[in-house]
Amino acid sequence: MSGQHHRRARLADVAKLAGVSLGSASRALSTPEQVKPVTLTAVRRAVEQLGYVSNGAVRALASRRSFAIGAVFPTLLNPAFADALHRLQEAVREAGYQLVLATHE
Repeated sequence: MSGQHHRRARLADVAKLAGVSLGSASRALSTPEQVKPVTLTAVRRAVEQLGYVSNGAVRALASRRSFAIGAVFPTLLNPAFADALHRLQEAVREAGYQLVLATHE
């Protein structure tokens, strides 16, 4: 086993490899319609090459939003609740949020 530690790629690494500012790299990933196509292509190429995955915790801290929605169901054993949960999960995901689920059985 090698003693090397491989750190996770950061947005700064993506920006450097793409040859753009940190702000441009961030904008390319969060609001791609606001950047030039050449910038978007360079950032996406760098993301793929580095294997960059955005960090949800960092994003939540920077934006002061968790992008999470909580739901409390009485039980998941009732098929009606399971169906509602499935539809809720789809809607939440389409809106760019993550569903946090709890039951109070």
